[in-house]
Amino acid sequence: VQISIDDSAKTIAFLRDAIGFISRPTGALATNPVVANLIGLPGAQWRITHGGILGTTLDFGLIEYSGVARVKVAAGAEDPGSPAFSMIVRDIYAAVNQWTKAGGTVVTTGGKPIVRANGAGNVFVRDVNGLLWELIQRAQ
Repeated sequence: VQISIDDSAKTIAFLRDAIGFISRPTGALATNPVVANLIGLPGAQWRITHGGILGTTLDFGLIEYSGVARVKVAAGAEDPGSPAFSMIVRDIYAAVNQWTKAGGTVVTTGGKPIVRANGAGNVFVRDVNGLLWELIQRAQ
């Protein structure tokens, strides 16, 4: 999974505190003129930080760009094609507490998880980059 982020240090710290993200070292901002022209971003610089979440094999690539115009878009769950990550958690209330302590926000109406009688539940949250995540708790 590769996502564009605002700030490497801020994002790594948030993901570490919110979901136990472990990153490999981040390099300096750099460019490759051939690649920059290929992706339509002449003059851009970027750095990619790779890492993952304990207990998974998924590799995250966090890409920070510099020298490009930016417009922040905060798409909602109701918007067709909007990106969102889904993550299964053991305790949805503890996960939301950890998420908000790390600096994320809850966007589900009412500001808290929706949990059904069988224990299954979910909540939509945003990370420090404005990306939407859905935390899901399975039925007990």
